[in-house]
Amino acid sequence: MLVPPVANDGPSDSVQDPDIMAEKDAFDNDNLMIERRGEKHEPAELQKGLTVFTAAVFIIGEMAGSGILALPAAIVGAGWTGFALLVLCCFASGYCGTVLGRSWATLRDRHDEYKGHVRYPYPAIGEKAYGRWASVAVTVCINITLLGSVLKLSYKLS
Repeated sequence: MLVPPVANDGPSDSVQDPDIMAEKDAFDNDNLMIERRGEKHEPAELQKGLTVFTAAVFIIGEMAGSGILALPAAIVGAGWTGFALLVLCCFASGYCGTVLGRSWATLRDRHDEYKGHVRYPYPAIGEKAYGRWASVAVTVCINITLLGSVLKLSYKLS
């Protein structure tokens, strides 16, 4: 981000850096505008973060990944059975997400230690539902999934 130049009261014997001079020239003191790539912007406009909608689009895109791009070819190759299986998996994912959400809400209502931020919610649900062994089992499953993702990514990159 470009900042307004600071006025120097005393004389300066140093040689000015051309990059610094270009930044100073890009700042318009009259209108408090910043010129970037030929367009003028207000400083507050360049400091805005993502909107909720934009963040949601990025998250959905990250979760969907390249699997969405391969989906049409997979459906054609699998035929009507593959389409029925896809619909069944969609409903199963929706149901599992609903059950996990309700379980987490119930856990937070019944146990005060989970009212604030919890770093590992899935193992906490497993521990309160079935005991310590379920917490360990959930943690192992999550770590195996993450390891599989890393191995898949490293295989694609090599």
